Amino acid sequence: MTRPEYLAAQIDTWASHVDVRNYWGFTELDDYDPNCSNSSIITTRNSREYVDAIVRDCRSPSLWRTNVDDHDDYYDDGGFEKFQELRTINYGRASGKGTNERDPGWFCAQRRHGRALGWLRSIYLDTSSSMSMSLPDLLLVVDDDTSLDIEKVKHLMRSSSNDDASSPHVGATCTFRAGYIDFAFGGYGTFLNRASIERMTTPIHCDDDDASSSSSSSSSSSAYVESVCANLKRNRVGERDSFRDGDTIFDVFYRYSARTDFCMHSDWAFGYMISLYSGGGGIHQLWRPGGKCGDVSCTLESVACHNHGPDEMLDFHRSRNPVSDDD
Repeated sequence: MTRPEYLAAQIDTWASHVDVRNYWGFTELDDYDPNCSNSSIITTRNSREYVDAIVRDCRSPSLWRTNVDDHDDYYDDGGFEKFQELRTINYGRASGKGTNERDPGWFCAQRRHGRALGWLRSIYLDTSSSMSMSLPDLLLVVDDDTSLDIEKVKHLMRSSSNDDASSPHVGATCTFRAGYIDFAFGGYGTFLNRASIERMTTPIHCDDDDASSSSSSSSSSSAYVESVCANLKRNRVGERDSFRDGDTIFDVFYRYSARTDFCMHSDWAFGYMISLYSGGGGIHQLWRPGGKCGDVSCTLESVACHNHGPDEMLDFHRSRNPVSDDD
């Protein structure tokens, strides 16, 4: 559920940085169905049976295989099979409570990244909208209990991309890998540069014989569109059904996240989209504090910290922005 005090704390701390152009807090009010977590099917005394059924269906080994036309091709994709294992073993385990007390609202929240992508697509591309704006240099995607050091984020994104702002680049401060796909632990932040956003908000045209983009016809753009169309054709998780000719990748995952058979943690969906469709080679590890990110205390060297309440956000911010005696 929405925690206004957490959003307010972020606005007063890292989001107050002079380089932060906008801050948007997406909550259940912005979901595809704003009443999802309060719907009668969830709040009845049978809610445990309901969410257990979701977990059972989403852990089915056959769920994604039925999407692939050539099953031999699917099985040859050994790296992707690790992602399958992640879903069939772990779906529903990170619901904020133990496996015996799954929070129904958690399942609604996993779709929120896709919903936000669709909204951002309209903000960036719909020039007729009063809210229309240019693409940002960086798009920071974080949880409501995340603290950030904006200067460190900027520095690491520049250094890890070799100061090449023209190439798609996505970074995260805490990642894990399943097969060939890198995923970010969302609470520690995922950061997209302008070039990656530009790629994923480019209208794509695919057919059996040709792939084209309505953007520039440069070789890099052409190679990107060909890669997108090839991945859509492989249809590993059924995303092809969410594609319409002329869509952007943000459009595709906006629709995909709304499907009734959406069976991913939001971090998995975001990581899958970036790895296969951003044109930047996946999510790059920017900084690892050692071991599992969640096992390490927040320090002055930290780029991002997770599970912070409002007071901890303020302490984190003050440690990096000390107030002088004259202020």
